[in-house]
Amino acid sequence: MLKLFDLPKLYVNTNVSYDSEKYNRDTFGMLWSKETRSDVLEVYTKHRSVVQVPPDTYDESAIEMMCHLSILSDIKDEKITFVELGAGCGNQSIRVWGAIKNQVVPMNVKDASFVGVEAEPFHFKQLCETYRINEMDGFPIFGAVTDRNGKITFYIQEPDTGGQGIYDGRGKAVVQCFSFDTIVDLFKIGKVHYIDMDIQREELKVVQSSQHILNGEIDYIKIGTHCVEFSQQLKDTLSEHYDCILDIPYAQAPDHECGIAYVKELGCSVRNHDGLMVFKNKCIQ
Repeated sequence: MLKLFDLPKLYVNTNVSYDSEKYNRDTFGMLWSKETRSDVLEVYTKHRSVVQVPPDTYDESAIEMMCHLSILSDIKDEKITFVELGAGCGNQSIRVWGAIKNQVVPMNVKDASFVGVEAEPFHFKQLCETYRINEMDGFPIFGAVTDRNGKITFYIQEPDTGGQGIYDGRGKAVVQCFSFDTIVDLFKIGKVHYIDMDIQREELKVVQSSQHILNGEIDYIKIGTHCVEFSQQLKDTLSEHYDCILDIPYAQAPDHECGIAYVKELGCSVRNHDGLMVFKNKCIQ
């Protein structure tokens, strides 16, 4: 099901006018606040070390876009609900929305609703802005995602552009936390077609505590993994209702440094730090 796409040929150039002093265009034609993008890019440029990259190697961001395009082209419904846990500034939602709105690959999907959950204040503000400027049907939730509801300490990295999350003993702020089932039920989300999860080592707790996930109610689940052991544990936990269709291992490297992994499912190499797994519901043909 997963496919390699020639991404440069899919980049979207639209004639829609916008304030170039405030915004940049994303890969698939949507708008980013310049404040958001410059901060994020500066930090990752500073911390990502230069590694020897083999030919035909993709950056992990490109692989993520290929996952989105592969899943969107596989979905049969015309409207979907996309839930981004650890949404940041809407990093993945904007790619999904741009791909749908501009129909960058053949797909049945024509519209989408978005739910974004984020606990870092700067990112949450930018998430709301992302939804607004791109006219997305977006529902932002300020909070963290784990295996329970209540309050929890939350670590905010300096500068506030990446690495935030729930870390034992390192929390700086106290924030509201939710289980995934509470988010779906309390906010009446309804059917969830696609989850994107990047929640800094809380991914296993969230999956294991969610009856909506464990009962096979989700169609596709994309998970950024942050621990080597989580790969097999997630496969075991989800094996009854889901097939693992992508498993890129977490790179055992110093913080923000990258490794090179061969992705057998795509027949290519990827330069990555976080791991990446994609699960597809076994009921979907």
